[in-house]
Amino acid sequence: ENEFARALSGEAHLVAKAAELASKKSLSENILERHRPNAQASTNEQTICGSIENLSIKERNIKESSNKLNELKEVARPKAEEIAKVSMQRAKELQDMAEEVKATLEEVTARLAEIGLSTLRTRKDDLIKAENLKEKIDVCKANVDSARRSVEEQKAKLPEVQQNADIQAKELEILKEEHERRHQSLEQATLKMRSILQKRLGEEDNTCPVCGQLVTSIKADEVFAEEYERIKAEFEAKERITKEADMALISLTNSIRLEGKALIGLEAELLGYTNDFCKLAEYESVKNCSREEISEMIQIISDSIRQGDVVEKRRTELQGEYTRLSNEYGKANADAVNDSNKVDLIDRDIKRLNEAILNEIQDTEDISNKIKSALEGTLQWENDWKADPKAFVAELKRKTMEYNAATSAIIA
Repeated sequence: ENEFARALSGEAHLVAKAAELASKKSLSENILERHRPNAQASTNEQTICGSIENLSIKERNIKESSNKLNELKEVARPKAEEIAKVSMQRAKELQDMAEEVKATLEEVTARLAEIGLSTLRTRKDDLIKAENLKEKIDVCKANVDSARRSVEEQKAKLPEVQQNADIQAKELEILKEEHERRHQSLEQATLKMRSILQKRLGEEDNTCPVCGQLVTSIKADEVFAEEYERIKAEFEAKERITKEADMALISLTNSIRLEGKALIGLEAELLGYTNDFCKLAEYESVKNCSREEISEMIQIISDSIRQGDVVEKRRTELQGEYTRLSNEYGKANADAVNDSNKVDLIDRDIKRLNEAILNEIQDTEDISNKIKSALEGTLQWENDWKADPKAFVAELKRKTMEYNAATSAIIA
């Protein structure tokens, strides 16, 4: 009986416990049913929150990239494109100007080639040499002719001068003999002999001991003295004349020799000038010309050279202008290429940003789909997220905490 009572008591306890458990089970089922929408969100809270954060970052990146893209498209690219356009236009203008100057330069260069300035200058130099040589030849010819005439004239005088010198020498010789004879007549021995003969005048054997002639009369010593003085004067005068004739002959001979030597030098000088003249490049054109005619040719060429100098000066100016414009064009073209490259860089940046934005959008869609999958059927998350992302996350965490509390209560 006691055992039965205890059995009944135990059974009642089990029944009571079973009833309690049934009540808790019913409560737990109610709690789980009430919080079932939060169960999946609670399970994937960290994943969802991380994805939401990533989604926020992606959307922020999209916004920033979109702002940069709009800045590039609406401001930077138009500005760069305008700068490139201006640069290209400036480069084209400089190129056109350089080409125009180049065309003029080519025309002037062709004109200068037609003038043949270098050839004209060479011809002028050669003609100036020809003129100078012609002058020297003319002067030298005149000197040669003058010297030749002088030598010929002196040679023509030489026989006469020679003859005069010979005559004077012969006359001097005769006077010399007479002078010596007269001088002997005044010597002491002669005076003594004449005295003896004077005393013997009239005698038949009064003969001269010198010549053997009969002496019939004898002049006085005074007469011999007078005759001697006369002959002496004549002799001395003849000596002077003979000396002058000899000096004239010597002078004329020396003059003929010296002038002949000078003539040879002048002829050699003339030959040298003539050879130099014949070697000139312009010889054929001036060989029969006078100095005046050569001078006229020089004047004509000088006028052509002056015209050529004007053309050459213009060519130099154009060359400098073309060089300057070419250099400016080279720099402007490099600037234009650089500015065009900047536009290309901006286009590449635009393309890169477009691709980045597309990638971010795709990532956003992927993240949204991931979150949507995690929260499918539990929350109106998309509208809540778009309305207020922070409130959405806070609400997600609150419901997760409620679910965790509810499950903890069930376990307890």
